[in-house]
Amino acid sequence: MCWRQCCLVVMALAISSAVWGQEEEPVPRKRFQTKPEDKPAEVKLVPAGSVTGRISKVSEDGRSISVIVTFRVQEPNPQANPRDPRTYFRWVDRQQEIEYELAEDVKVRLPPPSPYQVDEKGKPVFKPFKPDPKADPDFRLGGVKGEVKDLTSGMMVTLELKRALVPGKPINQAPLRVTVVKVQNYAPNP
Repeated sequence: MCWRQCCLVVMALAISSAVWGQEEEPVPRKRFQTKPEDKPAEVKLVPAGSVTGRISKVSEDGRSISVIVTFRVQEPNPQANPRDPRTYFRWVDRQQEIEYELAEDVKVRLPPPSPYQVDEKGKPVFKPFKPDPKADPDFRLGGVKGEVKDLTSGMMVTLELKRALVPGKPINQAPLRVTVVKVQNYAPNP
């Protein structure tokens, strides 16, 4: 026992002497001095997740979109069994309408055309959709290229969001912007 304790003490002294022997480098003051800049603050977009919901309305000018989002919340169960703690809470679906601002260069992606088509004689023909990378540079996003005017209420969409960070403002006050709108289906399910 004594031998192990002696080894630990010697190792601790060796480590502490190595730390004591180091000299601190002086910190240059220029790094911490800030000058007021004459340039306007540059806006940087960083990923902020995605949201799936149903479009309730699109603004007339095409700069914002309102989406009804369904999410699950946990609430107390009034019919809970006092002997079973698993029944104290229940999951309930809630819906909320949220308005999102569209980015200047928003990309709208519509579902690809059906691979089953009818030829001039009326016979069904299978033609799978093949994107053309030269005609559509955003083909990796899926679907076909669309515009904001193609969006209507009732469409099921997935929105990719980015947060517009401005230097000097906290991240929770930065506005959200929609950069990609992917349409899942055209009409609401009955």
